Amino acid sequence: MYAPFDAASARIAAHERIIEDRWVQLERRLTHIESVLDRVERRMWIAMAGMSGFLAADVAYTFFVSTN
Repeated sequence: MYAPFDAASARIAAHERIIEDRWVQLERRLTHIESVLDRVERRMWIAMAGMSGFLAADVAYTFFVSTN
């Protein structure tokens, strides 16, 4: 009358689709985290360059003031 239904096979197929969707979402989140970390790293390097420039200017100013 009706074709036999394999519940185990359907359950496995549904599980595989869920796992694939979760994997795609995980990759999307990891890509977003990597981009955020890149921006943070860039800002840290800019801050370090600014601080080193300030210290170099302070040392140069102190040197020029002490020689006069």
